[in-house]
Amino acid sequence: MKNINKYIPYTLFLIFTLVFFWDNISGNAFFWEDFAEYIYPVQTFAARESSLFSLPMWNPYSFHGMPFLADLQVGFFYPLNRILNLFIDSSGNLPINVLQMQIIFHFLIAQITFFLLARYWKISLAGAVIGAVSYAFSSLMIYHAIHPMMIYHLAWFPLILMFFIQGLNQQNIKKSIIAGLILGFVMLSGHPQTTLYISLFLGLYFLWNLFFTRNEKKESKNIVLKITSGMLPFIIAGGIFAVQMLPTSEMAEYSQRKEITYEMASEGSLQWKQTLALISPELFGKVNGDPNEQNTWYLEFEEGRRMHYFWETGFYFGIASLTLGLIAIVLFFTNKEKNINSKYILFLIVMTIFGFLFALGKNGFLFDIFFNLPLFGSFRNPARMMFIVIFAMSLLSGFGFDRIVSGGKDILKPVLIIVSLVLIVSIASVGGMFNSSLGMPENIVPLIMDGMTPKLFISVLILGVIVFVSKSNVSAKNIGLILSVLVFADLFMMNSSFLSSPNNPADNYKLNPQMQSAFKSDPVKDFFRVNTRIYKPPFIAVSRNQGLVSSIMMAEGYNPLILKRPSVYLSSREKTHDIMTMKYELVIGKNSQPSFVENTDRFPHAWTVRDFRVETGENLRELMESEDIDYHSTVILEEEAKLKYDKIRETNLDTEDKIKLISYNSNEYIYEITTKSNCIFINSEIFYHDWKAFDNGKEIEILRVNYALRGIELRAGTHRIEYKFESSALANGGIISIITLLGSILSLFLIGRNKKNN
Repeated sequence: MKNINKYIPYTLFLIFTLVFFWDNISGNAFFWEDFAEYIYPVQTFAARESSLFSLPMWNPYSFHGMPFLADLQVGFFYPLNRILNLFIDSSGNLPINVLQMQIIFHFLIAQITFFLLARYWKISLAGAVIGAVSYAFSSLMIYHAIHPMMIYHLAWFPLILMFFIQGLNQQNIKKSIIAGLILGFVMLSGHPQTTLYISLFLGLYFLWNLFFTRNEKKESKNIVLKITSGMLPFIIAGGIFAVQMLPTSEMAEYSQRKEITYEMASEGSLQWKQTLALISPELFGKVNGDPNEQNTWYLEFEEGRRMHYFWETGFYFGIASLTLGLIAIVLFFTNKEKNINSKYILFLIVMTIFGFLFALGKNGFLFDIFFNLPLFGSFRNPARMMFIVIFAMSLLSGFGFDRIVSGGKDILKPVLIIVSLVLIVSIASVGGMFNSSLGMPENIVPLIMDGMTPKLFISVLILGVIVFVSKSNVSAKNIGLILSVLVFADLFMMNSSFLSSPNNPADNYKLNPQMQSAFKSDPVKDFFRVNTRIYKPPFIAVSRNQGLVSSIMMAEGYNPLILKRPSVYLSSREKTHDIMTMKYELVIGKNSQPSFVENTDRFPHAWTVRDFRVETGENLRELMESEDIDYHSTVILEEEAKLKYDKIRETNLDTEDKIKLISYNSNEYIYEITTKSNCIFINSEIFYHDWKAFDNGKEIEILRVNYALRGIELRAGTHRIEYKFESSALANGGIISIITLLGSILSLFLIGRNKKNN
């Protein structure tokens, strides 16, 4: 019977996950927003390329070409992302259901890892289940399923913390190594803001632990070992992350990076009145994934009423965990008897306060302090720090449940007070007492109130169970499991509709066969790009990252990170398209309807010139936009040419040059060239420092020409020019990561062997 009980929590976690995401699993609902616009196309390209045993270092399908592997948010080296390679279908695409299942799987991981941590802290089986459900299905977690890099971090976070704490408490190097390995692999999933916040949490716990053990003789003797145990996870994680960190850091230097002002960094700050959402999140309306459902989100921010603030400031984690967590806090301060978990409870209380004050952003004071520290001022949406509040309160709810189950004369009164306060706010919300003070628009009041009524029923039921437990001698396990089901029902009712889009993202990337055939170039036979977007008036003909899915070389894309020089900019849109080898252009016709036209004046993928101008300075782009230059015969250099050229030509030598593209893929392409005299060989490819050129096997310098393109100087004769993407940052980072991984595994083996021998 005992063994059966051991598997009950895991069975529940699996059932809860299947029920919550059943529509997504069965193909009746889909994730949307960034999942459709960014995650799906990016992961499709990554899986397609790597399934062919190729590292996709360059993406030729977006913004005329840009680095791919160096883009941190791709999360290429996150181990579970590479499992996706196995599922590329016959058309070269990643099935939507596979990608959704991977994300859904992390919600199961989140429940299990939280449960393990709670059990390590001696929380009862029932209390641990309640906390795990609250954490995994909280609004912040569900809403950010469309940003799965965050979910990957938060799913593994409880396990990282558990091994981190074990390493500190036991001065156990083995546990510290494991914590570092998991943290390192999680960092590879690609969400630096969450990495920073998790590292902050671990760092604060490290300092907290040192402070509380400073006077213990045994601990003070082992202070060096304790510090080593605390620092080792960060060192190992940094080493594992090096394979991504070094090329990403290098790419950042060549990318458009807006100077993040305080106003920008504080966007998405939690508002004080949103504390009511701890009990009645529906008060502020909802955003549903189904476009057929009316969105009722109405909350105003300084930046305006923007839909994405709904998921950026959402944090509801269930009325049960809120109530039980508050009970744990009150009883901690009113109960003079402290136990072994007291220092953990106090730390969680402090972190709850810390997380909330930080999440307030510009509406509080704590964010202002951290904004001036390194890295913290680089990210927006400080309300994302609410994951600490959710995490801490979910753990406190487990402690609170165990405390009321244990009974005692001091229990009933604080329980009744807290439950009464929560119930009063719930009833007042449904009764519309806050509507006018919150500025709720009259036209959506009925919709919001209708949605809150069934939620009130669940809340009353949960609060009733909590009071019943505190007054009765009942089986903690049985009543706790019943309560966990109610917790799940509460969160399901509040959050499940967010991921209920009926639109399959894969359908957005389907092109009719004629368009697919026309737009997909065969680079060796006919290299060209396609323009699919007009900005005035705004119109886009295909999905922004269509190129990644359909292997179409596009001028557009969708990515938070773009190179500083993603294109050549000339005096007109048409001339820019010519030099960027645009075969099909989107235009507005005489009937004001958008249509594609073929550009017969486009440049070839490669050509030669013998006339040049040297221009430097920050005004280079403006100069090229304002002057009409014949780029068929002239090139703009940013440094003096090293060869001499026949600028005064009696014959048109550049047209007599023979240029042949032999092969082309995302990481390498080869040309054979025969030229009558010295020339500058230009490619309509975006310059990036990691591209290397080899002339008959010997490396030669690539010049940045015409503001954003690649050029090389060639002497008269026959040349075999090979362009290869070779990243020293990736190579060096890979060496560091491999050494760190092998060193960690070897250390674990030696530690285990040493213990076995002893």
